[in-house]
Amino acid sequence: MDALLIPINAGKKGKTWGTSIEATRVNDGSQEGGRDHLVGSVGYETGWSWAFGTPSSGTGQMPPQLCYTFLAGTAQAGRAINKGFRVGAGVNAGCRYQINNQLRAQAELQLPYWYHGSSDESNVRGHYWQPISSLGLQYDIDKKQALRINASYDWQERVDANEDIQLSYRRYF
Repeated sequence: MDALLIPINAGKKGKTWGTSIEATRVNDGSQEGGRDHLVGSVGYETGWSWAFGTPSSGTGQMPPQLCYTFLAGTAQAGRAINKGFRVGAGVNAGCRYQINNQLRAQAELQLPYWYHGSSDESNVRGHYWQPISSLGLQYDIDKKQALRINASYDWQERVDANEDIQLSYRRYF
């Protein structure tokens, strides 16, 4: 999710928040040996961010490092997910470092708690934690477009593949 990051220690006041509507691949950790599936996903996050470091003199830019903590909520639907849906709530925390005007690095930890509903099957869980850690680089083509590479590790023991690498094109409105 890409958030509007307005640090609480910045001169500009406002709220840090983000929304997403996307088709994405996810691992469903409710079933033993869960594989990744393409799902529709809608999410919202809100929280706090803090800027660190010294910006370039006289530019009016933000300091190069920014860290954040969000409360997040997500709903996902897809045929391959247990019961066809899952809703989640949790915490996302991370830091971004602006390497230069067009390139930035990011590290993040997501701690979502997912709910599918109760199940009569003994090997299927209706709710569970699914922590994910990730590292990434983003290259900004211009103010509205970017390319991103992201590597993540899913700490859920019930998924088939814990590692994931994604290359994505981002369009901002």
